Amino acid sequence: MHEIDPVTGTYFDTEGGTFVVLYKKNPEIMSSRSVGITSGPFYYPPTPVYWSVKFTPSGNYVHAAPWSVGSQGSSNVSHGCVNLSTDRAELYYDRAQVGDVVIVRRSPVMATAGDVTAWMFSWHRWLSHSELGTIQTASPTGETPAGVAHQALRG
Repeated sequence: MHEIDPVTGTYFDTEGGTFVVLYKKNPEIMSSRSVGITSGPFYYPPTPVYWSVKFTPSGNYVHAAPWSVGSQGSSNVSHGCVNLSTDRAELYYDRAQVGDVVIVRRSPVMATAGDVTAWMFSWHRWLSHSELGTIQTASPTGETPAGVAHQALRG
């Protein structure tokens, strides 16, 4: 596990929750148009952004943001991504694999419906949606002996 003090968005908060790495690209071309901003103070043109690791379908990334290094860990100045210094972003990019878990804590907003992942639910919640709603004990070979009791976890 690697923890880094990043900077996330004020105007466009990074969604809180547990996500997974979807893909990596270096560089990724980003623009404020992707979040519907075509003019004004929050507009920025298509820009190559280095060491980009995408973790939500809606477009949240962990990436290098050399323009915000002085604010990282203390102020929120991004458009919703998780900003890192270039050296830390490169380190994270090199280590991150598709499917790795990304946890965003203490965000004022939770994931939007399109960004919810299976990782956001406890095992008990998963079981509550199961047809069986139970855990079944299996032998080392994977077979379930007849007559083995199931442990109900509902409630």
